[in-house]
Amino acid sequence: MAVVSYSLSGNNQMVAQKVAAGLGIEHIQLKEGRKRRALNTLVDIIFNRTPRVSPEPDVLAGYDFILLFAPVWMGHIATPLRSYLKYIGEQRKQYGLIAVCGGVNRNLKAKVTGYAGVEPAVLMELAIMIELGVKTPFYRLNSAEAERLADKVLAGLRGHFKL
Repeated sequence: MAVVSYSLSGNNQMVAQKVAAGLGIEHIQLKEGRKRRALNTLVDIIFNRTPRVSPEPDVLAGYDFILLFAPVWMGHIATPLRSYLKYIGEQRKQYGLIAVCGGVNRNLKAKVTGYAGVEPAVLMELAIMIELGVKTPFYRLNSAEAERLADKVLAGLRGHFKL
């Protein structure tokens, strides 16, 4: 099992790091080759573009289960994760998705399944406006808040796996 995260604000990365540490497994952090701007995000979503990321998705070859962490942008999973979802589907790997995001997103499971071609075994959406009671979806987590969300993820994973 491996944890893979993409994070623009740092929220998903913080929670992913804490979950990986809690499980004692590797954390792979995705990076884009260029700086992400709001216009790039909009264009990627409208034209269904998949940005290049490193490391390449084949880094997942040796793992039987992949736990992905990523934000949701305008109701869609972050576009840098698309190549990983496609790889997971092509390789028929089991995966889970944890989305640390601003608010609740309808049809997230269907959209993620559409990119991977297979449903996630685990799907958790941690909407910070609900989980933490903050007033803005653009909130940056502090370490204690990331720990609180990681504990919730770990508790949820224990319900799915023998951890």
